Amino acid sequence: MPSLLEKLSFKLPVKLPTKLFVASVSGILLALAYPPFNQSFLIHFTLIPLLWVLSLSSDPSSNKKTLKRNFTLGYFFGLGFFLLNFKWLITVAWVGWFALSLYLALFPALFALLSGVFIRLIEVEKNASQRFLKNTLATLLISASWVGTEWLRSWLLTGMGWNGLAVPLIETPLLAQLAEAVGVYGLSFLPVFINVSLFITLRALLHEGRTGKLKAHPEFCLAMAVLAAVFFFGMYRANDLKQQPVVELKTTCIQGNFSLAEYRNPHNRFLILERYEAILADSFSNYNAAYETALSSMLASDQASQIIHPYQPDIIIFPEDSMSFDYYKYENGQQALDRYGEQWLSTIAQTYQTNLMVGITGKAIEQSERGLIANPQKGLWNSLLLYGKNSNLLETRSKKHLVPFGEYIPFRQHLPFLEWIFKQSAGFAMSGDVLSGTEKSPFYLEIDDKSMIQLTPAICFEDTVPTLLNHYEIKHPNFLINATNDGWFLKSEALEQHYQNSKFRSIEQRAPLIRSGNTGRSGIINIFGREEDWENSSSFTYLDSTDNITPHEIGS
Repeated sequence: MPSLLEKLSFKLPVKLPTKLFVASVSGILLALAYPPFNQSFLIHFTLIPLLWVLSLSSDPSSNKKTLKRNFTLGYFFGLGFFLLNFKWLITVAWVGWFALSLYLALFPALFALLSGVFIRLIEVEKNASQRFLKNTLATLLISASWVGTEWLRSWLLTGMGWNGLAVPLIETPLLAQLAEAVGVYGLSFLPVFINVSLFITLRALLHEGRTGKLKAHPEFCLAMAVLAAVFFFGMYRANDLKQQPVVELKTTCIQGNFSLAEYRNPHNRFLILERYEAILADSFSNYNAAYETALSSMLASDQASQIIHPYQPDIIIFPEDSMSFDYYKYENGQQALDRYGEQWLSTIAQTYQTNLMVGITGKAIEQSERGLIANPQKGLWNSLLLYGKNSNLLETRSKKHLVPFGEYIPFRQHLPFLEWIFKQSAGFAMSGDVLSGTEKSPFYLEIDDKSMIQLTPAICFEDTVPTLLNHYEIKHPNFLINATNDGWFLKSEALEQHYQNSKFRSIEQRAPLIRSGNTGRSGIINIFGREEDWENSSSFTYLDSTDNITPHEIGS
């Protein structure tokens, strides 16, 4: 009577259409690991079908044909993944969704090209001791190939590192902590290593099913050992970091939930500011109500040893491009707000006695026959502006990593038809390209006239670019600030994917990330990549009889 392994020892069809179908399904299954599906466990298994068809694609008559087939299989895998994973781009421009997917699929194709060569090293027929070193080498090379091609995708032609393989690991926080040492791209090595080890083990089991002889599987044991090592590293770092001293920054993040139509209508200038004023007034009314409730509760319980202070934020943060006024850059480098913007910020800062950070558009000022005029064609910047409550400090930091076909049209001067394609697919024309910021220092904010903290800005999707934040030198306790406007993508999964990607910046920098979005997810992400629970936070700070501060994360 045949054993179970013998029953499982079937042969897959080897025709090319079948292989392409399997490769595409492998990519589609990988996309299910990300929002909106959130089946994060799949990253440890979904490369196995791709590896399997790569192992079947060898053409003894021609190495060139084999390489071509492997590249094609990887390309179909990439199309399956990116077309489903990036389908939210349809909300902006379907041409961009399709074109970007066609381009990004080249990187999994390159991975498949390399992996197809290394798969030939895999040996399943020999004894465990004879094949272990060779299989381990193949596993390491294939895993390194994925990391290399994913890193290449993150910077080539401005880069698109969104949704690397390791990103779903943020749902398993202890495994994600290794990103502190190797970054999110380096962390992708782990799921690939597990995928390849499982693939080798399955191949060995099927071979043993045909021969009826079971053997040891050290490849599987090694993968589990690596997984355990990463897990225990996460436990160690989490415990160690909890012993570090806490620096408190009381923050209010504003989410306006404006539609793009509202933002783009110039007649809504005052409507937008009035709504922000209403949000702030409602927020602080809730703070005061919570303070009164806590005070009454304390007095009723006769907790005389406690002193309760009403909540007062150190800074209020508004989303990307949230202000309906502009700031101007002169040719000599000086900057200025328009009169209404200066008046509005001054009023809000004095009313709430706090610092303000707002998303705002910068425009270049140039001399003309009519005098000084704003010329967006000569200079346009997507910026964050810090406005100080006491000194009327006016500092700006502009976005460095720009979005092609979102903030600029590549080769606009040489390929004018690209501008026409953008207008037809997006429904509006892009008047001028946004320029990349050149500032090299973060914001510095003085708290209580004694302590200085560092606010490192990341505008829009810059919080998905790991290397960008490494350019800032850390001199003081550091907080990451992300101001974004995901309203372009309506209520699609882009909002949740963006939030998931951004969490890794807190782990890599070991700094809290404060996120203010016009739509989508505003929140505070702690140094472990976890969102703080605002519902259970307090709107005020307790001081006990020994004056030891018990901090609470504050949000609005």
